[in-house]
Amino acid sequence: MAGWIGVYDEQYRACCIELGERTGLYKDEIVSKGCTPSYLPEFITIEYNKRN
Repeated sequence: MAGWIGVYDEQYRACCIELGERTGLYKDEIVSKGCTPSYLPEFITIEYNKRN
């Protein structure tokens, strides 16, 4: 949920990215080619860029 908030709500984007960096959840997850990673900073950046 924090990922999509970071994608669509500019007001909370930096906070959601910082949350992902602080927790490190899914940071070392191996992702198949063409798939979006679950790690919040990467997820938010990729999904935001797809829409803008």
